[in-house]
Amino acid sequence: MPREIFVPIDLSQPRSVELALPYAVDWARARNATLRLMTVLPDINAGMYPYVAVEASQESRELAQERLEEIAQAHIPSDVDCHTELLVGRMPRYLIDAINRGRPDLVVMAAHEPGIADVFLGSVSSSIVRHAHCPVLVVRDPEAQT
Repeated sequence: MPREIFVPIDLSQPRSVELALPYAVDWARARNATLRLMTVLPDINAGMYPYVAVEASQESRELAQERLEEIAQAHIPSDVDCHTELLVGRMPRYLIDAINRGRPDLVVMAAHEPGIADVFLGSVSSSIVRHAHCPVLVVRDPEAQT
C-alpha cells in the first residue's frame, strides 16, 4: 500500500514552507512516501458577493494552484514523489475532511504565531491535531517569540 504524507501549506505564510517541508521531505525519503502539498482557498463566489467577479474567483484559484506548484518545484527534490491539491472551502473543515478522506500516514504542518482570532476560535493546527485520524507533526518556528 502506498504511503502518503499530507503537508498543508498556508500561502499567506511563506515561513510555513521553510518550516514544514524539510521535515516532510525527510519523512517521505525515510518511508518511501509520496508528499501531497495542500492549500485551502476560501470559497468566494459571485452569488454571495455580487461585487466579486466570477473571473476574479477563477483567477484566484489559478494563482493559488500555480503558487503551490512553484513551491513544490522549488522545495521538493526530484527523488521525492509529490502532488499538489487545491481545496476551496472553509478552513479548517475542508482540510480535516481531506485528511480523513485521504487517509495519509502523517500530516506535517507549520504552526503560526497565534493571533487574537486563535484565542476565540482555535488554531488550524490544533483543529487538525484534534480531528485527524493519523499522527500530526506540528513544526514551530524556533525564531518566533512566545
